[in-house]
Amino acid sequence: MQTQSSSFFSANDDLEPYEGAPFSVVTMRRQGTTILSVMGEIDLLTAPELAEAVRTALTVESRCLIFDLTGTTFLSSAGMQILVDAQSTIAPNGHVGIVASGPATARPMKLVGLDDFLSISPTVDAAITTFIHADRDDTEALIA
Repeated sequence: MQTQSSSFFSANDDLEPYEGAPFSVVTMRRQGTTILSVMGEIDLLTAPELAEAVRTALTVESRCLIFDLTGTTFLSSAGMQILVDAQSTIAPNGHVGIVASGPATARPMKLVGLDDFLSISPTVDAAITTFIHADRDDTEALIA
């Protein structure tokens, strides 16, 4: 009995490597807040680009950094680590907020408990409002 070697793909398959969704980070400023609007997949390949955008954003005089992930289609652990690192870097004098409401972003962050550590809002306006109140509370604490 002769055993045939089987492979899922034959040598004749013309497979292209998966390149993922296009990735981009757009930086905006609004009401004294820096907003990084992230489009596409945040994975091991795109995380360094996001990390560079965060480093650049943190050089601007801003106490609030918001990640708008409404256009993000995938959030890996590498991407979540960047969010945590940003919070660690900007704290205690600043705030990081996440705008996420979809299953590709909000759900994985809640599953790993990041919603206990990071402020997650459904819209950019809600995140900015949260930070305006946080800044007011910080100012009142300094005065008292």
